[in-house]
Parts: sequence; structure tokens; C-alpha cells
Amino acid sequence: MDTTAPPTAPPTAPHTAEPGLGTANASIGFGAAGLLPVLPLLGSVVAIVLAIVAMRGPIDAPVTRSHARVGLVLGAIGVLAPIVALVVYCGVLGYPFPIHRYRPSG
Repeated sequence: MDTTAPPTAPPTAPHTAEPGLGTANASIGFGAAGLLPVLPLLGSVVAIVLAIVAMRGPIDAPVTRSHARVGLVLGAIGVLAPIVALVVYCGVLGYPFPIHRYRPSG
């Protein structure tokens, strides 16, 4: 009868998340929400701010920096897309700026 203990796996180091990863992931979430009618402009601005905060972290955190870049791009698209649409609508297509319809009559 063999009474030796079964071999065990070598101990592993505890997994620690990269610093700023939560902030970078939040910027992705807000950037995606900024593209939807949920938080149109506010979500995009928050995504840009969170991405900049996450990118100021340590340089040796590549996942955090790439996630922050994605959040920054989503936020920039969410801010620039309505501006481009307004320029195309008013400037290129020749439609008047829609605010003139809402003047109070007097």
C-alpha cells in the first residue's frame, strides 16, 4: 500500500489587476452609452475624462492603456458625430438651423 501524498500544483502568485483598469473599463462603458440615446453627450464627455485619468497611470500597464484608448475613441465619436451631422444637415444639405422655429411669437 502506497501512503505517499499526491503531488500538488506549485503555488501561484495572487492575481492583481492593473492599476486604473476599472477606470479604463468605465470609460468604455460610458463611451458606449454616449453612442446610444441613453446618455448622448454626457456619457461621451465622462468617457473622455475617465480615459485621460486612466492613461495617466503607469506606463507598464498595456491593457489599461489600450482599454483607455478605446474609451477615448468612443467618447470622441460620441462628441463629434452630432457636430458632423449638424454641419451636414445645415451646411451641406442647406436646411436651416432648427432653432429659429422656436422663437416665441409676440
